[in-house]
Amino acid sequence: MKKTFRVRIRRGDGRQVRASAEQVDGKVFTFTFGWIMDHTDGYPGEVAWLVIDPAWPPDAPLWIASGDLEELEK
Repeated sequence: MKKTFRVRIRRGDGRQVRASAEQVDGKVFTFTFGWIMDHTDGYPGEVAWLVIDPAWPPDAPLWIASGDLEELEK
C-alpha cells in the first residue's frame, strides 16, 4: 500500500526531535505500510510508514510514525 504524506513532526510531548528528522519536516514524500507498532515501540498502536521516495535524504530516518504524517487529499 503506497501513500503520499506531508511530514508533520510532533512537538511538545517531551521527545527530542533529531536533526536527521528535522530536515524532512513539512515536506511531502511517498511511503509504504511498514507495521503496526506494539507496546515495545515508541508509539504503540500507530503505523510505522517506510519511505520509498527517491527524494528522501539518505541520512533521514527510514520510517516515520503515523502520528507524524498528514495524509494529502486524493
